[in-house]
Amino acid sequence: MEAGYHPSISVAADADPLFILGRVQFDIHIPANLVTFAIASDLLYMGLANNQIVHINLRKPELAQWIQVKILIYKLFLDPSGRHLLITSQSGETYYLYAGWSQRQPKLLQSFKSVIESVAWNRTYLLSTAASKASASSTRELLLGGRNGTIYEAVLEGKDEMFKNHDRVFRPLFTLPERQPIAGIQFEWFPVSDPKRGLVIVGTTSRLYQFAGPPNKQTDDGVRSFASIFSAYKDTTPSKASIPPNSIP
Repeated sequence: MEAGYHPSISVAADADPLFILGRVQFDIHIPANLVTFAIASDLLYMGLANNQIVHINLRKPELAQWIQVKILIYKLFLDPSGRHLLITSQSGETYYLYAGWSQRQPKLLQSFKSVIESVAWNRTYLLSTAASKASASSTRELLLGGRNGTIYEAVLEGKDEMFKNHDRVFRPLFTLPERQPIAGIQFEWFPVSDPKRGLVIVGTTSRLYQFAGPPNKQTDDGVRSFASIFSAYKDTTPSKASIPPNSIP
């Protein structure tokens, strides 16, 4: 036997690769530097340095849409269904664009007063049959991580009523002890069909935090609050693990 590495599990020579890197094909001129982008369900949004957003349906890449915004774009957050887009700035302003609006003009979220670094969407609901109905324009509950180390909960709604109810739209829940920017956030309900417990994972550049507990009772429109989960940690430290230095490029 030759010296060297010999895998214990044989892999077929013609097996499909785990990842494929390829160019997105579109025949349009991009007039400014690319700042950020988001993609979901074959929908691509690119944020440019000239305060423009380019929207491309990858199934019809020749039909690009251009959207002008009033802020210097920092990050874009697109939900898994591709219907809800958050546009953030480093000044703390956040705009919202819903795919169901006839006019593709983002609206300012008055209650959002923090620089948003990460978003945890309700993936299970947003990819469900119920969420895909024409009458369904809500994200239901979602979590946002701020640069100030605070975790917020929010509900986005494509209807005009959302912009009249600021208290429900954006609410702080918990601030990490070190107040580091929240680089990533994710949540899951268990069981999915009738949640009795929620798990929230929060990441900074140096630590991972875990929050777990029962959610608040579901409202009539299907929304659950995370308030009861985070209230249990007001007088106790959440489970955490340190991330080794230089482990994140």
